[in-house]
Amino acid sequence: TRLTMILMKGSSRRLSSCRSQELWKSRSPATLVIEGVSCGSSDGKTMDVVSPVTNEVIGKLSNASMEDTKRAMRTARPSKKDPPRALREAARYVRSNLEDLAMLETWDCGKPIAETRVDLKYCAQILDYYASLEISEEEDHQGFRLRRVPRGVCALISPWNYPLMQAILKVAPAIRAGNACVLKPSPLASLTCVKFANEAGLPLTLVTGGPPLGDKLRVRPLLDEADFVSFTGSEKGARDLPSGGPCTLELGGKSALIVLDDADLDLAVDLAVAGILPAAGQICSATSRLVLSSKIEDDFLNKLLHKLRSVDLNVSPFDDSCEFGSLISKEHRDRVDAFVEETTQEEQHEVLLDRRLDVDTKKHPCRLGPVLFRCGANRESPLWTEEIFGPVLASTTFEDDRDALKIANDTRYGLANAVVSRDSDRAMALAKKLRSGVVWINTNQLLTPETPFGGVKASGHGWEGGRPGLGEFLQLQTIIPPLPPYHRSSDY
Repeated sequence: TRLTMILMKGSSRRLSSCRSQELWKSRSPATLVIEGVSCGSSDGKTMDVVSPVTNEVIGKLSNASMEDTKRAMRTARPSKKDPPRALREAARYVRSNLEDLAMLETWDCGKPIAETRVDLKYCAQILDYYASLEISEEEDHQGFRLRRVPRGVCALISPWNYPLMQAILKVAPAIRAGNACVLKPSPLASLTCVKFANEAGLPLTLVTGGPPLGDKLRVRPLLDEADFVSFTGSEKGARDLPSGGPCTLELGGKSALIVLDDADLDLAVDLAVAGILPAAGQICSATSRLVLSSKIEDDFLNKLLHKLRSVDLNVSPFDDSCEFGSLISKEHRDRVDAFVEETTQEEQHEVLLDRRLDVDTKKHPCRLGPVLFRCGANRESPLWTEEIFGPVLASTTFEDDRDALKIANDTRYGLANAVVSRDSDRAMALAKKLRSGVVWINTNQLLTPETPFGGVKASGHGWEGGRPGLGEFLQLQTIIPPLPPYHRSSDY
């Protein structure tokens, strides 16, 4: 199909798309994919797609009805193609359409184009990685045979902060394992998933709509009829999941960046920025808690303040130099702004930096400048304990490594933490005692397709990425033959 060029209002950049654009630009969108066919909702219900770049409507999504969702679950089938071949073809599709997908994702979730390009390259790497993995379907052991079989129909519920990447982290291992897949992306950012599901050639059923913008009952069959659920989202959203069913949950965090007294401070500052500015702080593993040795606190904060003040907050997200994008919606931006304002007015914490007013909100209505508080010993307020999901940092100090460990672990979350030190043995000793699924040492937010990623405590359970991510989509079965000579159970 010939590419059409659509000039989007509010930017000089043009959005290039293929036939999938017709699915969400019309008044009667067809963003569901059921039985391999693009279609609208059976009752005609839709919801607006509002771009955080301009806070304007740029399209519509089909809002799947309960009957649509039931049909999606009951007709989903595994790949007829060889799964590795299908995944490799999808990876080639992503690479050949990378600029279109990156542009679409920037419009849809507000991230800078430089970020979305990196995200889309990573999507292709994930697909290639899972295509390369071999599955040992049956293994003979002493006294038993171990089988690995597909789980069945998998409901894959993905978030809006990394729209296509988070979807592919679920889709790729699920398809490689031989499952049927029903993907439900967030209605706040679904467009790259719509394009991918329609054009990449994978056996992927797609259901759009539902919460947080729509009625959760319309997509309830996703949870009730799935053999397995993979969910990434908020703690609140996870409460709707049926208890006891097989699932993986990734529910966010309140991660700490621990800077020891021997740390390279320039590196530590770069890692602090890397842990809060990408996706405007809307990252489950964002290191929003700065746990600093009292010996280096002043020097570190001075360097960090200089770095944060130097960021241009008003660059177009389509400019390659843009380092800072929008929050996902005007409503979310206003919630984070209100939280910061209330925290400031309470005067419990010292405000070291507040760049909210540095944003031209006429041009960037969903942006919020970074904010840095010093908490000191006051670590009981929501600023320190709650996931804010925005560019808000809070700092505190410690006296020794035991104190640092106590502060970092004093949270109901357990997704990720980072440690900065010139002493690798010291950093490793600390990392092993941190109660989180992931710990970075002298780096931050670094992941590869081979890397397992998951949390503990209120951050969820199960793994995405690497072989453990594939293992989640395989059901184990143990077959035990009679031992020679034959024994009846009554003999024991």
